[in-house]
Amino acid sequence: MQHPPPRIRELAQKWLQGDISAAELQEFNDWYNQFDDEKLILPADSDTPAVIKTRILQQLTARIQEEPSFSRPGPRRGVWYGLAAAACLGALVFLAGQHHHWWRPTVQQVSSGVAMQKIILPDSSIVWLKPNSHLQYPDPFPKDTRQVQLTGEALFEVTQRAHQPFVVSAGGYTAKVLGTSFNLRVLPAANGMELSVLTGKVAVAGGSKSQPEKTTVLSARQKLVADSSQYVVQAVVPREQSALEAGTQYNMNFHNISFPEVLRRLEEKFNISCQLEGTGLQYCSLTVDLTDQSLQQSLELIAATSNGRYQMQEGKVTWSGEGCK
Repeated sequence: MQHPPPRIRELAQKWLQGDISAAELQEFNDWYNQFDDEKLILPADSDTPAVIKTRILQQLTARIQEEPSFSRPGPRRGVWYGLAAAACLGALVFLAGQHHHWWRPTVQQVSSGVAMQKIILPDSSIVWLKPNSHLQYPDPFPKDTRQVQLTGEALFEVTQRAHQPFVVSAGGYTAKVLGTSFNLRVLPAANGMELSVLTGKVAVAGGSKSQPEKTTVLSARQKLVADSSQYVVQAVVPREQSALEAGTQYNMNFHNISFPEVLRRLEEKFNISCQLEGTGLQYCSLTVDLTDQSLQQSLELIAATSNGRYQMQEGKVTWSGEGCK
């Protein structure tokens, strides 16, 4: 085995000390994400709630202390692999870095038919493909962008990756985001589209034959209606948002809901399996908003709210702990 590169050790120390920049964090994540290690959870953005970051730092510190020091001699082959899989061979690191140069992506095409269909994309973004709609995307995504093509209507929950924008092509328009949630409906008869932003921001570019091309940046709870006769930005009222969310598992805002029920909803949304060890957490009631949160952030929020602990392995999450107080 090989030691992690000196630059990675430097970034690890910066992370522990809390003075890592956004660019350095992305560099660190790019290296870390080459491996298949679920023991540590790293945030994908700088807006991670403080309670989650505190728990992650605790995990990170404990993990480093578990590993042999950088300079410790001895016959053991295990070395400090910091924040990646301690069992990965150095050769696999190289292969992971070269992976995208060898593997041409497969174009996936999904049609929903008469019922809504949930699609979990290669980057863990979730698409709620509404009836009579079609989505096309590469698997895996290229390094520099995540581009999909939509016909019909879908609600998107996009995983945030600052270095890899998410772009939806729909008719004569494109919607570009870094990490957000929005509903996009193509209007083929009117040569247009309707885009409603639920969280974050979306930049929309394009136009119809009778309208000049424009670029508009929409914020949360704004809607753009654009076709051959109009180009209007409006507010998304609560009744409209409820209609857009209907039939999906987008809304994950829990108020005094039992711990087992929250886990059941988590299982349905992210296609995972959850198991409770002991009875400490079974009788907890949670008030926590997991809407538009990734699986990893959802797990951390639940753990912080319930005073619980979890371990994730191969799509199975095992929970334990003394429970709510």
